[in-house]
Amino acid sequence: MKIVHLSDSHLGWRDLHHTDAEGHNLREQDVYDAFAQAVDRVLELEPAVAIHSGDLFEGYHPFSAALGVALDQVERLRAAGIDFAVIAGNHETPRVRAIAHPFSLLERFGVHAVHGEPRRLRFGDLAVTAVPHSNDPEAMAGWITAAEPDADARFNVLVAHAGLEGLARVGAGEPGAVELPGELLEQVASFDYIALGHLHQLDRPRVNAVYPGSLERLNWGDQARRKGIVEVDLDAEPLDDAFLTVHEIEGRPRTRLPALDASKVDDLTKAISRLAKTKGLEGAIVKVPIANVSFEKYGAIDRRRIGEAFAHCLHLELEPEFVEAGSGRPQPAAPAELRDFLSRRVPAGVEAEVFVGRGETYMTRAAEDIGA
Repeated sequence: MKIVHLSDSHLGWRDLHHTDAEGHNLREQDVYDAFAQAVDRVLELEPAVAIHSGDLFEGYHPFSAALGVALDQVERLRAAGIDFAVIAGNHETPRVRAIAHPFSLLERFGVHAVHGEPRRLRFGDLAVTAVPHSNDPEAMAGWITAAEPDADARFNVLVAHAGLEGLARVGAGEPGAVELPGELLEQVASFDYIALGHLHQLDRPRVNAVYPGSLERLNWGDQARRKGIVEVDLDAEPLDDAFLTVHEIEGRPRTRLPALDASKVDDLTKAISRLAKTKGLEGAIVKVPIANVSFEKYGAIDRRRIGEAFAHCLHLELEPEFVEAGSGRPQPAAPAELRDFLSRRVPAGVEAEVFVGRGETYMTRAAEDIGA
């Protein structure tokens, strides 16, 4: 028996200020496209069941567009006779009990959606013990340790959405996130497969336990070489190569270019513009680190020229490491939160890169004055 495991699709997530001709956020569309690609692969693989281990939605009040995408893709699976099971992650779990859970809608369309408390699902010879996110870490740990395989089933799968101590942090630190002791996996090791969600990079903390990662790179902390879904052959032994197969999903490229040392460059605008000729940047989100740069030199960068040079990219972000005048000590750049704040508030008729760049310049100059 084969199953497919996917996770952390974050439908409804938005970022940056770029929109299409109809005003739709392009990064939001990237997330929808990645989920559609994942369903394409599921339909090709024809598993007994597709299991999603949480954070199907970005929030517990998903946009109508996000709900529409989810229902459209679920209908494709239903029409093909493929069951779809999903547990609630921290993003789509309300913080207050009185708020209706978005999964209550999915259940009306035949989705095996588990939220609120654990449930056991049965798909022929397969028993799926589904442990959704809880805002109470102790309760969630108790649910997992109490989980036992179904003796009447040929195969048993445990599904949970939580971080594990000692693993990668991408996806951790989110609102409502739960991190549990790694030894919990040993207590449920008798399950044939443990489908985990929450971390955004592919990880295999135990031979029969896997985080498939998110379907799209949502931030610069996610340096995953590949994105995709996991196909699991439950008839194979966990140590066999046939047990686990990763099927890649092609997302938008996110590229961090080599750092420029501003102390060795006379014309910083020209030096940055040259980097635009790097191969593979078409449609990409690009970051250019700039080391040893003064506030004055950074403020003199011609944002318009740089924007024209990188016009084939979706987005360009400069990451300066400032040097305090006279000290030789590097100073932190304007925080990423500021760049994000400004990028979401670009006035009509103003070039985004120019607006964000000016805002950064004013803030860094103010920081210099305060520290003087």
